[in-house]
Amino acid sequence: MDTAAPVTDDASRTTLDASEASATSALYRAAIGPINTDLYQRIFERFEAADRSSPHWNWAAALITLNWMAFRGLWGAALAYMGAVAAAVLLLFGIGRLVYSLSTEVLWALSALLLLLSIVIPGLWGNAMLHAASRKRMAQALSANHTVPQACAMLLRDANYRNRLVWIALADAGFVAVVLGFALNLPTAHLPPAKVSEASGIVQGPVAPPASAPASDPASAPGSAPAVSAASAPAAMPSAPVLAAPELPATSPDPVPVPEKRVEKAPAKAKPTPAAPAARPAPSTQKFFANAGLFANENNAKNVHGKLVEAGMAAFTQEVTGPRGTFTRVRVGPFKTREDAVAAVLKIRSLGLDAEIVNPP
Repeated sequence: MDTAAPVTDDASRTTLDASEASATSALYRAAIGPINTDLYQRIFERFEAADRSSPHWNWAAALITLNWMAFRGLWGAALAYMGAVAAAVLLLFGIGRLVYSLSTEVLWALSALLLLLSIVIPGLWGNAMLHAASRKRMAQALSANHTVPQACAMLLRDANYRNRLVWIALADAGFVAVVLGFALNLPTAHLPPAKVSEASGIVQGPVAPPASAPASDPASAPGSAPAVSAASAPAAMPSAPVLAAPELPATSPDPVPVPEKRVEKAPAKAKPTPAAPAARPAPSTQKFFANAGLFANENNAKNVHGKLVEAGMAAFTQEVTGPRGTFTRVRVGPFKTREDAVAAVLKIRSLGLDAEIVNPP
């Protein structure tokens, strides 16, 4: 009795099976295009054998995500990727910074996590997205044509990667040009000179410590001590102009000879009368403040107040009601001297806040 020879797998494959496999392979190659065709075809064959897509690392999709998606024609995935990144940035710096007042360290950590996710997710699932898009294009090509060669020709026409490379290069060059133009046109750190309003005592612009004018020695020049120079007085005290002391009336020469003893006593009587030292006590009675802002939103005022208190400054808030409504003012002080107020303004500005000196009546 004859026994039948075992049937091998190759013998069990029919001509139709072989033709279908070759047609699928041809369609995949046409959908992938002429670049990295063999690599993606091997990956897609694994997906077909497992009957599902799985994570598989793709360096191009991870590092140049938008360029890779545009090159492969994954326009929907590119829009979804940009939308997700933009939404995450808005949530992080909008709600996280303004609403929850996250610290700088937390923002840096969350930004690093967002950058890592924006690289890892497309790197792992880029091949799966391309596989799904290729199958969709293959189905559309087969439905629009009667034969497999016609469908492959249609897929090759759609995969015109040369034109896409040109457009991607132009878009990248335009983006780099915009970034460079913005960086080159950034305003310099040079600040305009300070403007002093003598009527209100408010310093506008950057504040520098006032140069101290040399004080005259009343003992060495008793006759010139009462006169105060009009140019040097505002330099010493910009917010509180010092009034010149009244000049002593000139005395006519006395024809009567003066005894020697009276001439020696005259300077002793003129010593307590200089007007310049008498005008000096004005700053000790005045109080200077550093304004850190006037806010219509009470929460913003509280945030600025808390930032100043954390910096070790004597900050407080005031409610100001006017024709435009009620506002919250944040101030630091008081300071006995203008020099202390100037130092406070410089410290407030180093924290990234606006500040100016006020000398309320």
